[in-house]
Amino acid sequence: MPCQRLQVGPLTAYVCTRGKPTAPTCSVKGCSESAPYLCDHPIKERRRGKAARVPGMALGVQRVQTTCDRRLCEAHRVQVGDGVDHCPHHAQAAGTVERRPLVFKLELTLRQAPTMNEYAAAKKNRRYMAKRNKQVDEAIMFAKLSWPRWKMGDLVVTREPKIVKDKLRVKETRTGGRRRLVVVHRYSSREPDEISCDVAGGKIPIDRLVQAGVLVDDNRKWLEREAKWSLAPPGKGRVVLSVHELEQVTVDP
Repeated sequence: MPCQRLQVGPLTAYVCTRGKPTAPTCSVKGCSESAPYLCDHPIKERRRGKAARVPGMALGVQRVQTTCDRRLCEAHRVQVGDGVDHCPHHAQAAGTVERRPLVFKLELTLRQAPTMNEYAAAKKNRRYMAKRNKQVDEAIMFAKLSWPRWKMGDLVVTREPKIVKDKLRVKETRTGGRRRLVVVHRYSSREPDEISCDVAGGKIPIDRLVQAGVLVDDNRKWLEREAKWSLAPPGKGRVVLSVHELEQVTVDP
């Protein structure tokens, strides 16, 4: 009968249910999300085995490096390397906070995130571009349901219609917001000629993330970019975009 601790203001309650134990939750205070990651920050060494009673005789004493092992959710893990995660406390103490918490994640097919060459060849085809933009917009809309931290409370977008050369145009003005980092990770069976965000398939998704309010803009003032590529079997390719905070902000769980 697994039990779960609930904190409601000054009151503490325990809810016990029958069945299999629930998945572990994040160790960050106030966060109840599932925690598939562990903090890899080394903390201290410990001895394993027995020391020899007779001087000069070793009985296999080993020094084992232990790690923090705090459980972390996707939003609170701080990625400081390939497969290396730190909890917010150790990442900030070590001064290695390269990425703030993950606030949004989007996974697309290779057709929805074409390379720069594919994009350049098809951008004059209005039907193609409209179809791709619609597909990406729908994917972003559904992803927002799983990533409530995508919002920037101080970002205000105003749209003002104007007539320019007898055509109706919409002037968009954005105030507020903050800088963020986008990591574009392309998984494909063929390595791109160059590892950059646009070449990896980030052109259309980043433009749509700006329109969706996840990013303020795609220029250097508001956005930092990082591109990766990994080998994937034919037919299993995809493009994953991860949006991280760059500023120190307080995010409610």
